[in-house]
Amino acid sequence: MTFPLHRLLLKLLPLLLLCAGAQAADVPLRPLTLQLKWYHQFQFAGYYAALAQGYYRDAGLDVTLREGHPERDPVADVIAGKADFGIGASELLLAHAAGKPVVAVAVVFQHSPLILLAKRRPDVETVHDLIGKTIQVVPHEHELSAFIQAMGLKPADFRLEPRNERLDDLIDERVAAVAAYSTDEPYELLRRKIDFLEITPRSAGIDFYGDSLFTSTRLAERSPALVSAFRDASLRGWAYALAHPEEIAELIQREYNSQRSTEHLLYEARTLQRLILPELIELGYMNPWRWRHIAGSYANLGMLPQNYDFEGFLFDPNPQVDLTLFYWSIGLGGLITLLGGGIILYIMRLNRRLRISEQRYRVVYQNAPMAIIVSDERQQVTAWNRQAEQIFGWRAEEVLGRNFLDFMVPPGERAEVRRAVQAVVDQAPDSRSINWNLTKSGERILCEWMNAALRDVDGGLSGVVALAIDVTERNRLQEQLRSSEENYRTLTETAPFPVVVTNLADNSVLYINHRAEQSFNLSKRAAIGRSAPDYWADPQQREIMHGLLRSHGQVTDFEARLKDDSGDEFWVYLSAAVTTFDGKPAAFVSFNDISERKRIEQALRNSERHYRLLAENAFDVIWTMDLGGKFTYVSPSVERLRGFTVEEVMQQTMEQALTPDSARIAGEGIRHVLETGEVLQHHWELEQPCKNGSTVWTDVMVTLMCGADGKPNGILGITRDITEQRRIREALHTRSVAIEAAAEAVVIADPNGTIEYVNPAFTAMTGYTSEEAIGQRPSILKSGQQGTAFYSQLWGSITTGKVWRGEIINRRKDGSLYTEIMAIAPVRDSQDHIVHYVAIKHDISARKELEARLEHLAHFDVLTNLPNRPLFFDRLERAVAAARRNGGAVGLLFLDLDGFKEVNDTCGHDMGDRVLREVAQRMQEIVRESDTVARMGGDEFTVILRNISTPINAEAVAGKIIASLCMPFHIDGHEFHIGASIGISLYPLHADNPETLVSCADQAMYAVKRRNKNDYAVYAPAAEPAP
Repeated sequence: MTFPLHRLLLKLLPLLLLCAGAQAADVPLRPLTLQLKWYHQFQFAGYYAALAQGYYRDAGLDVTLREGHPERDPVADVIAGKADFGIGASELLLAHAAGKPVVAVAVVFQHSPLILLAKRRPDVETVHDLIGKTIQVVPHEHELSAFIQAMGLKPADFRLEPRNERLDDLIDERVAAVAAYSTDEPYELLRRKIDFLEITPRSAGIDFYGDSLFTSTRLAERSPALVSAFRDASLRGWAYALAHPEEIAELIQREYNSQRSTEHLLYEARTLQRLILPELIELGYMNPWRWRHIAGSYANLGMLPQNYDFEGFLFDPNPQVDLTLFYWSIGLGGLITLLGGGIILYIMRLNRRLRISEQRYRVVYQNAPMAIIVSDERQQVTAWNRQAEQIFGWRAEEVLGRNFLDFMVPPGERAEVRRAVQAVVDQAPDSRSINWNLTKSGERILCEWMNAALRDVDGGLSGVVALAIDVTERNRLQEQLRSSEENYRTLTETAPFPVVVTNLADNSVLYINHRAEQSFNLSKRAAIGRSAPDYWADPQQREIMHGLLRSHGQVTDFEARLKDDSGDEFWVYLSAAVTTFDGKPAAFVSFNDISERKRIEQALRNSERHYRLLAENAFDVIWTMDLGGKFTYVSPSVERLRGFTVEEVMQQTMEQALTPDSARIAGEGIRHVLETGEVLQHHWELEQPCKNGSTVWTDVMVTLMCGADGKPNGILGITRDITEQRRIREALHTRSVAIEAAAEAVVIADPNGTIEYVNPAFTAMTGYTSEEAIGQRPSILKSGQQGTAFYSQLWGSITTGKVWRGEIINRRKDGSLYTEIMAIAPVRDSQDHIVHYVAIKHDISARKELEARLEHLAHFDVLTNLPNRPLFFDRLERAVAAARRNGGAVGLLFLDLDGFKEVNDTCGHDMGDRVLREVAQRMQEIVRESDTVARMGGDEFTVILRNISTPINAEAVAGKIIASLCMPFHIDGHEFHIGASIGISLYPLHADNPETLVSCADQAMYAVKRRNKNDYAVYAPAAEPAP
């Protein structure tokens, strides 16, 4: 029989104590330091519990917990030997890749609590809304950098500064967001009832481990047992802390952080549960594949090499131990006496470890987050832990000794379970399965099982241990997720609009749905992998869209031009959002083809442009007004009608725009609209005041404007001057003059536009007799001056029953053109059918010619047709300004005729006028087309010489004029001899402004007069002033 080694050592212990009693002192505890990553709080509850419950002391450790702060890096402290262990996160991988000797010992948080915390505001919804804003971060939190890059951004897109301890900067909006833990900082905002937004890296597929215990490679390699002891004691502390949150919260407040309230600490405790997941995952469990996934995520973002090998990064709690030295020490019994003290201490350490190990595994067994069930070879239960009681409902004493198949496996599942157990016994050391089980209440639950055979020292079967977790809810959620994904895929594939998903990293197409295949004339197989920019007709539009996507995380209502695989372009109305697709950052883009709408919009813009052109150039005044009587638009023709500018009319009320009697009538009409929603009458004759104090009678046609809801929101009006028509109408009424005597042409046509009647005024205006006109269409007057659109609008108005008024250029029978103002009104019968069109035409050719004549008379001399004084000064100012800009020179000749008075005295003013006209003609023949000859009045003339190079040029022209005017004038048998005195001034030689330039030339001319006349002189400052 083999006697247990530890019992043998215990038998020898008294003898050894006698031999080495002096060395039986207490074994000193090994001092260790744990560097926390933040201030004292429930985030580190397990370590406080391990210390308070004596778990570290039981393991022979004297542990010091050192508080962290934003500027302390636990990795740097552990590597530098300032701490033995530290709390880190997934960025430990980056440190390992950078050559830093760190080893991950245990993972406490299965999901990272790191978030960006912001106050909820309309302008902050995603991380893209924070671009350009200030964010407080903790320098060594690389998970945020990975998140930012995964969203297609870079740290330089933000103003980053170190994180403050408190949230005051965020609350006072001095910063837009702070790096925070979802387990901690949100509590303060909840307490203050401040709405907040949590932006989590998981939204971009960055799902990393959270708080992880780590140490240095040196300590892990040299003292693996020490590392294992610290790890186990810490995890034991975590199990206790999670089971007794109130007790640990009180401990933290009492001994570590009195500033943090119990409610705050318990808030942390509750939220930590969702990250640690103790019910599903063993405390401290590290999945190598999960670490590999994290390394892959870093690699995709360029933060790690692809396929990074992190061998040596994960701590192995069960390294191979060489016991040869121990057995040799036992064999060398003779040395026991010499080494008594050391051996005593070693034996005591082994004995204590044995007790600690047994106690530890018993605690783990009873507090494990999964059911642990041990059965013998007959399937009878021999062990049933607390979690098994919670999951299945039976207490341990109710199931011990019973066959588990009889009470917790549904009859239909028992054969499958027997095969699974037998497989463990016969073939595999362990196996996994998922099957339905029964609870004490009869409820069916789905459990995931891991089974392993228990064997004695001889390899014989002594039982089976089964670990189980209830996955009913997980299975339900997975089914929902699968169903949701299937529904999503079906919805996307059958969506009535195109959907395209592109890779944000390389712009390749990842997916298109059926409608997108149709839009791009491309199969899904051919599209996937192609470059998305190839299908944008305008690359700049795509850059704008991607800029918005990077800035805001989403884009809505964006118009763009795309092209299909054949190169045909089409307009779309698209929306896009940043998402993930197969683990890759992607853009989800959906759109609708709006090519037809764009075509209609362009046609509408053209129509609106035509309307605007018509309104801005119409003879009539076109205006709109709200229901309060305030103008909202007035066409420029109002100034011609009333003398007021558009701006002045826009400021007028209805009472100011009309005479009192007319304002009363219009006011009644507006009140009728407000009360009934209908226009009282569409035509009004209203009197309006003019700026010069007179009044003008107008014909006002009004139409009610309605909004999208069908309710009236304004009035559209067209106002035409009918002062003259009204006067004629009243005169005709007074004298009982029939329409035959009308001064305006009248035309009556049938619904097809065939002329049925014209009055004599029509004949006088056009030259066509009534016989020639009747039976013809009005197009016999067509001049070709108006385009097709003009006539389409005209006929479009009158055929729909509207009155048309406008100005038109027509052609008479003799081919001459004339301008008329015409109004065409439809005439309806009792059934409201159009039976005739009546056109009233007013020839305004004479007025047009008069306006042109008056315009000419305002600037030209009546006698000589030369520019008059005002036009002379205008042209002189322009010439001087041009010379000032271009660095040129201007010459001015001021001319006064010599001997002209004798012509008037001897032959009369009529003959003098004829001489002046010939003088003007001779002068114009001498100068260039770009020069100006003007009559200043009487017998004074001026000549503006532009762009002369030297004063000699001006003198040459003056000499030619004198020579020409010295030639005799022969008029009606009379011969006249006159001369001219000319003064010359030059810009910029003599003056820098027109007035001074004229004065200088005038002085020079008078100097010639005094000297000998019939000569010219250039202005000299010493010349005497004119008398």
